[in-house]
Amino acid sequence: MDKLLPIWNIIKEFETLFSILAMLFAGYASFRLWRQNKHLKELAKTAPKLESFNESIKFYQGVQTNNPVALAISLVPNTPSIKKDVEHFLGIQEWKRKIDIEELNMSGINNRKDIEQLLNILREKRHLFDMQGRTEVHLFIQGPVAAGVLIGAMFDNWKPVKIYHKSTPSAPAIYEYWCPLIK
Repeated sequence: MDKLLPIWNIIKEFETLFSILAMLFAGYASFRLWRQNKHLKELAKTAPKLESFNESIKFYQGVQTNNPVALAISLVPNTPSIKKDVEHFLGIQEWKRKIDIEELNMSGINNRKDIEQLLNILREKRHLFDMQGRTEVHLFIQGPVAAGVLIGAMFDNWKPVKIYHKSTPSAPAIYEYWCPLIK
C-alpha cells in the first residue's frame, strides 16, 4: 500500500496541472467568444436604417470585418471549380491576403438526393465558419437558380453575406459585387 502512495501523489499533481490547463483554455475561449460577440454587436449598431436598397448595397460593399471568408460554390458538371476565378477577383480587389477561400463543388444538382447532399454540405460549412469565428461571407455561386435560393435560405439572418455576380461577357475583374443577402 505504501508503494502506491507516490503514484497517487504523481497522479494528483497531473490532475492539478490538467485542471489548471483546462481552466486557462476555457478562459481563453470565453475571452475570444466575448470579443467576437462584442465586435458583432458593435457592427450591428453601426448598421444604418435602410431607406433604399442602394444604401444597403453601398453599406455592405467591400471587406468590413477582421475574419471574412469567400465561399466559392460550383454546382455544374462542366466547371468542377471556380476557385481560380475567385482568387483572380480577390487579387484584383487586393483582398487576396485578407480573405481565405472555402470551396463547395458538386457535379450538378440532378435530383432530390443531390439537393439533400448540398444542404448537408452547406450546414457543415456554416458550422465550420462559426467554429472559425468568420465574421462575413463573400458568396460566389455557379449553378442553377434553385440552388441559389436554397443557399440564400441557409445563410439568411446569420452573418453578413455578400453576393457576387459573374458578368457575361466577363469583365476584367470577372466578378462584381451585386448586393448583400438581406431582407
